Amino acid sequence: MNFLELSHPEHAADLAESREQAASLESQLLATARQIDGYRQARRPVPSDRAWCREWPGLGSPKTWALILAGDCSTVSAAAKLPHYRGVLSALASQTKAYAAEELYEDLAGAQEVCLAALRLMHHHGKDRLILIEGGSGSGKTSALDVLAAGEGSGSMIRVEADETWKSIRVAMFHLLLTLGVPKGDIECATGERLDQLMAVVGRRGRIIIALDEAHHVTGGVLNLCKTILNRTEALLIMAGMKTLLQKLRASSSEEAKQLIHNRLFARVVLAGPDAEGAREFLTRRLRVPGAWKPATIAALAQAAAHAGHWSYLRRVVDQLLNAGLADPTDADLLAAGHTAAKEIA
Repeated sequence: MNFLELSHPEHAADLAESREQAASLESQLLATARQIDGYRQARRPVPSDRAWCREWPGLGSPKTWALILAGDCSTVSAAAKLPHYRGVLSALASQTKAYAAEELYEDLAGAQEVCLAALRLMHHHGKDRLILIEGGSGSGKTSALDVLAAGEGSGSMIRVEADETWKSIRVAMFHLLLTLGVPKGDIECATGERLDQLMAVVGRRGRIIIALDEAHHVTGGVLNLCKTILNRTEALLIMAGMKTLLQKLRASSSEEAKQLIHNRLFARVVLAGPDAEGAREFLTRRLRVPGAWKPATIAALAQAAAHAGHWSYLRRVVDQLLNAGLADPTDADLLAAGHTAAKEIA
């Protein structure tokens, strides 16, 4: 092809269209990878990248998976990878539906309270658009978000997990933009421009739910960012964290927390883990037996759960029983498994 042909307007238009299609495919690949990673993060314990790629070969090598998840497609063919990633996502969705009745107990008290608050918020149009979910480790915060994502929030909810790096507002905005599907290379560098970009991206999504897990890691600057999101967009915000979340926010960032919580708080849900009724229902479903145990036995397990990891304690009890081949345990079996589970956690 000679110089005239390369400079022809139709060639330039074709080239521009080709680049636009490539960018769109990369954006779709990143969004799909983020959805797949959501399933990985929901696992307990969370699988490593290597273990995850062994389980789902369609993701490619751990290195390829990490690059795509970071929004770097410079060495990856998005067109070739996207069908594989969509296949993995479809398989994960089908798998989740297959055991949803076992894993996602939407009628248990904690999840029901969170879903009810979120449902009310979705139909609320005031300025108070923040839900706080507090609870100790294992009390069901993440599981409640799982139930919400699988139900009313499906399709309009994004989830992101904070960590120690969220002391920086720039880091917080970076992860939010990635989760919203913005390729890593397209994220603005300057703080002000990154903020404007985040507001524009969130604004285009309308009344989405932004669910921030492990929110006890955030600082005053990130609290102000949350307030800005609520001020400048129609987004709804859920912050889930340890049971000291509210006290910690007030102590470390009193003014920011005061402005956010006093003016924007729609509901506060405190999860305390299983009560006796919830413990009986959980054990009955997991063990698939009638569950005709003495009330005192279930009460003892529920009381132990309050001090030993809440729902995760009950999961350990079930694991102990199944590993011992006790699919239909007696009261004595339950108490013995509960004692062993408590010792393991201690």
